[in-house]
Amino acid sequence: MPAGFYHDKPVAGIGEWIMNHGKIPMAEYQLFAKQFNPVKFNAEEWVKIAKDAGQKYIHIFKWPAGPIALPGVKGQITAARLLGLPAAEPLKFQQTVQAVTVQLPEQAPDKIASVLCLEVKGEVAAALEKK
Repeated sequence: MPAGFYHDKPVAGIGEWIMNHGKIPMAEYQLFAKQFNPVKFNAEEWVKIAKDAGQKYIHIFKWPAGPIALPGVKGQITAARLLGLPAAEPLKFQQTVQAVTVQLPEQAPDKIASVLCLEVKGEVAAALEKK
């Protein structure tokens, strides 16, 4: 997707989100893959950048019917937000020794996969790393 535009119109989102938000047919979207050349892409470097920034991303594929509880968070959560919402509005959350509970809106911001971003001070437990 060249610079987030499709037929000279801006399209919100990234990756498969662009295909859905822009209503781009699969056959056309697949042509963009030929333009993708990640010769300098380093996944480990991107993970390091996110960790150094104190952010943890949780992908939610099935939207819960209420708050979501995330056990095993060792670090102090300073903020929670959903990517894709206007101005990434902050979400209410509560942290205990057992879990972090985040109040989610009734509707998922994305029908495919919504992304919850936690800003964390300190280490995040391995339980979250493996899920």
